Amino acid sequence: MRNNRQILIFQIISWVIAYIFFGVITFLYDEARIGLINEQFRGDLFFTLRLNIIVGILVGLALGSIDIFLKNISNERRSFRFYIITKSVLYTIAFIVILNVIVLGAASNYLEQVLKLSLGVKESKIIRNIIFILTLYSILVSILISFLAEVNKKFGPGILLRLFLGKYHSPKVEERIFMFLDLKSSTVYAEKLGHIKYSQLIQDCFNDLNTLVLKYKAEIYQYVGDEAVLTWIVDRGFEHINYLRFYFAFQNKINGKSNYYKEKYGLVPEFKAGVNGGNITVTEVGDIKREIAYHGDVINTAARIQEKCNTYNQKLLISEFLANKTDSDKGFAVEEIGQVTLKGKELPVKIFSVDLHT
Repeated sequence: MRNNRQILIFQIISWVIAYIFFGVITFLYDEARIGLINEQFRGDLFFTLRLNIIVGILVGLALGSIDIFLKNISNERRSFRFYIITKSVLYTIAFIVILNVIVLGAASNYLEQVLKLSLGVKESKIIRNIIFILTLYSILVSILISFLAEVNKKFGPGILLRLFLGKYHSPKVEERIFMFLDLKSSTVYAEKLGHIKYSQLIQDCFNDLNTLVLKYKAEIYQYVGDEAVLTWIVDRGFEHINYLRFYFAFQNKINGKSNYYKEKYGLVPEFKAGVNGGNITVTEVGDIKREIAYHGDVINTAARIQEKCNTYNQKLLISEFLANKTDSDKGFAVEEIGQVTLKGKELPVKIFSVDLHT
């Protein structure tokens, strides 16, 4: 639900801004070209802005609803070509219907009083021209907005804006939580299913994972084979213990689709996770392919903690840093495993297992 709400808000804000810009530019152009008829029409700009805000809200709601609909059917393994063609057709229909209704209805009196008198052109021709220009403008803007949305999806929510603002052009220190989430018995599954079927299994699992990322305020840092690396700003991770709730919500999501996984793959996947937190360095890296990278021992330690899940037959292990800041009264049973030696580290590290209270 939260993700759907964000899609609608994004579309509404984007289209309100786009149509306000269009309205201001066209109004100023007309005023410069033909002048104002009299003082009465100095309020025309405000009429234009109100009208364009209404159009922006309606278009945003329509296109946001289309995006939500397509997001739901894209989870059913529709092809990318089907997605693009369907989106283009539905967008165009929405533009034509909404713009025709608004221009023919709400704007007709305005056009008759101002444009017809000032330009000496028949109202019907003016309306046709305006609808055509607005539709063309809307299609071009939709291409731009869709492109930005896809790029944002490629980098991850919020990352594109940070790159654009140059927030991490120079290395910065942040306090973050990192989770290394890995498929248990992956080698056995890969041998049993074969390359193609195994890849489809990973794809299904990560699709389920993506439905929970925004809800629990996580960011996906990397996909590495059958492993996903997630990160939280510390405050967001500890808020409602999001970093732990995310793990159990993900496993519950998969268990809730156990029939689907059994029928398709003959198994119900299970993931193990290692989590650590602390100060890390974050910076932009790369030129041909640019991304935000995190550096520091916090990440390495999280990866090594995850490797100990098999050793201690645990699903979820966390570091002492996190255990000390996690309230066990929030529904989680946190138990100390003890001091363990992690690969690549000289000093032993205290780790803890986490499970739900029974």
